Amino acid sequence: MSRSIFFKTDAGVSGDMFVGSLIALGVPLETLEESVGRLGLEGISLRAENVRRAGVEAVKFSVLEAGTGEDIEVAKGEQPHRGLSDIIEIIKRGSFSPSVEEAAISIFRKLAEAESRVHQVPVEELHFHEVGALDSIVDVLCASVGLNWLEVEECHCLPPVLGAGEVVCAHGVIAVPAPATLEILSGRPFRNPRFETPPGELTTPTGAALLDHFCKEFSAPPLFTPESEGFGAGGRELDFPNILRATMGTI
Repeated sequence: MSRSIFFKTDAGVSGDMFVGSLIALGVPLETLEESVGRLGLEGISLRAENVRRAGVEAVKFSVLEAGTGEDIEVAKGEQPHRGLSDIIEIIKRGSFSPSVEEAAISIFRKLAEAESRVHQVPVEELHFHEVGALDSIVDVLCASVGLNWLEVEECHCLPPVLGAGEVVCAHGVIAVPAPATLEILSGRPFRNPRFETPPGELTTPTGAALLDHFCKEFSAPPLFTPESEGFGAGGRELDFPNILRATMGTI
């Protein structure tokens, strides 16, 4: 029997939703704060708060500007455009266990390769915008640390719902799903049911990369025995629960 998590992705997945679901399963915020502190990044703090999304209580994980207390993702302030080598250097600074370091670097390498194909720029010349921002670096690290803390051996998920409509990014207004998200999920199944009101982006490139790296199968696990569950909240209140449901158990 192996310790597993099954992610139900009816509202897609983003980095903060993924980490929020792990905190709801028991990962201490203090453990994540200590891990992020080892990166030597200044001017940020972490917050985990209970919120409701369409009546469902979930944990909203946020990376904050330490001075203002404002959510970095919402503030959309100017940040350095980091390359893959810059991000690898930041992660290696923390001297994490081999499994945590390998997971975080592999996820960013996946993101870099997807962006490289989309923009037709060699990986070594690529500079990230959104996914190189501090909140994405923190999300990927905390996801890797959180799964390690929970001693999870494997993950499964339903094919994620990608969203519909448009989203504003560093390159302007683009249709959902973002090209990088589709590149990351190449060869993987996904769902895109019809919405009465297009909800915008539900699965982000970072969220897609986390699922692609950690999830063995994009399907319900066989003979799964649940033990506990947690919900990670998305940033918006929608017509349906904007949550990532994580059920921990054994296979």
